[in-house]
Amino acid sequence: MKKLIVIFVVFVSVAFLFFIALAKRQENPYQNYLKDRRNAQNSIVVIKNESNCLPITKIDKHSFASLNLGETNQNEFTQRLDKYAKIDHFSLGFNQKKEDIEQLVKKLKKYNTVFISFYADEANQKNGISKKWISLFKLIGKNSKIVFTLFGDNKLILDFGNLSNYQAVILAQKTNSLNQELSAEIIFGGTKAIGKLKDSINEYYVQGFGIELNKQTRFSYSIPEDANLNSEFLNRKIDSIATLAIEKGAFPGCQVLVAKDMKVVLHKTYGFHTYENLQKVMPTDVYDLASVTKLAAGTMALMKLYDNKIIDLDAKFSDTWTDWKDSDKKDLNWRELLTHQAGLKAWIPFWTEMFDSEGNPKPEFIQKDSTTLFSYRINDSLFIRNDYKKDVYRRIKEAELSKERKYLYSCLSFYLYPEIVKNLTNIEFEEFLNQNYYRPLGINSLKYNAYKYFPLKQIIPTEVDTFFRKTLIHGKVHDEGAIVMSGLSANAGLFGSANDLAILMQMLANMGTYGDEQYLNEATVKEFIRVQFPENGNRRGLGFDKPLFGNDTLSLQKSYPAPSVSANSFGHSGFTGTFIWADPDANIVFIFLSNRVFPTRKNSQIYNLNVRTSMQQAIYDSRMKN
Repeated sequence: MKKLIVIFVVFVSVAFLFFIALAKRQENPYQNYLKDRRNAQNSIVVIKNESNCLPITKIDKHSFASLNLGETNQNEFTQRLDKYAKIDHFSLGFNQKKEDIEQLVKKLKKYNTVFISFYADEANQKNGISKKWISLFKLIGKNSKIVFTLFGDNKLILDFGNLSNYQAVILAQKTNSLNQELSAEIIFGGTKAIGKLKDSINEYYVQGFGIELNKQTRFSYSIPEDANLNSEFLNRKIDSIATLAIEKGAFPGCQVLVAKDMKVVLHKTYGFHTYENLQKVMPTDVYDLASVTKLAAGTMALMKLYDNKIIDLDAKFSDTWTDWKDSDKKDLNWRELLTHQAGLKAWIPFWTEMFDSEGNPKPEFIQKDSTTLFSYRINDSLFIRNDYKKDVYRRIKEAELSKERKYLYSCLSFYLYPEIVKNLTNIEFEEFLNQNYYRPLGINSLKYNAYKYFPLKQIIPTEVDTFFRKTLIHGKVHDEGAIVMSGLSANAGLFGSANDLAILMQMLANMGTYGDEQYLNEATVKEFIRVQFPENGNRRGLGFDKPLFGNDTLSLQKSYPAPSVSANSFGHSGFTGTFIWADPDANIVFIFLSNRVFPTRKNSQIYNLNVRTSMQQAIYDSRMKN
């Protein structure tokens, strides 16, 4: 009887301790996630890193492919790889036919770097690796560098033959989502490699062996607690603001991204592309960025010219744009133009001269059929004259200039920057951006004329234009000024996704560096993001927007942006309902994308509800005390 009582007591005690442990785990899922993440990171071991190829650098010098062996669909590993670069994905099942393998080898010849991931099944774990996979790797390795990740028992690596076929080898062990995601992050420098072998594999790979990669160079993707933010508070606030905004018709859907300390800790989508609720917003959807283009394209290009000492901010603009030499604008300098206090008009409705009094298109500007001289389509049935940008330049030159030098937001000089970049570098504007920023950063969604690069289902529509193009604007730029420039302007026209914009802004917050590469000198970034003319009451940097003066003393309703941002922070907003902002002091990047102009620009609910400022403030309010 006593023995039964002892057994019962032990059983109850163990059960009690089990339920206490379970309750604690349920009470704090975020800390448990971080613990699981650390355990996963510790379990992933890099055993080869020839020529320090990991983490990957100089992304623009690579052509990437990934090959999944054992899993025939994209998974967490390939999806995480996509965060860092443009990668074409392939897969093979274990029972693939010989001719399929031969065909795959032919396809992979055009890639100089192939990420091979092997997902061992029970048969592999028990019986070893088929020789056909070793032969496959040798064939691929003749043309490409291989980064090999093994998801399975570490000792299986011995069955893959001579590791000289691979430039880098990662033993990821488990196939769970965390091990897959972190393995991909290690490859691109999003996560440090710290794992060590717990057991010896052979005389070369002994217990305690593991190559460390101790530098994080790109974004990692985690949860708010990993950056000392409160998940429950931040998610609740962002969710409630977005949900209310959609209910009130501020926009049909939106995308929100928060990064802190080089970690993307929140990336969420809400709602749909339109109010018909047919297509949900996805993280890879691209938006018309409107005036965010001024920062992400125009200003970025000029920063590089300044960095290379091609332009002088205090020199006369007409020394570069000589067409202004004989105009009232001949003495304006770059600094005045980039801070919007040169006295230029806010904007010019260029399209009004293209139609007669009855609303018919004038044939010298627009025609209904495509010809050699009229080849750029602005809607389903209208084509604009190819060289109409010359008329744009003329009208800007002839536009009235204010004698008073005070802040007035003007788009006009930004129409000229693409031509200036081309004239000074002999490189087309978009290619200049691709070469100097987008491709080396691994950015693939920042594009002009998005319809050329993405299916329409991936592009968020903007407005139903009732006065110029008289159709739904979808895939082409919303801004009327940019569309008459064939969709390519430094004023507007850029499309992009939240993740890519966050990478660009994080590079700027890092004072010009990202991915272990320097894109701009620190002095250049600091010069462009600082307030230039505070004595004039002008808060602007050079191409960058800045907080209102005394912003930290204002209420949430009156501040711009959130009152808690630092004076060193910077960003830009866009007319279509977009907003990007970086705070280098707090190391916070905030991206908000919406199509608030759908179906009409008259919708001002995004401002009435203070959506973007409220979301941004929630990030700062979610910071946890140490």
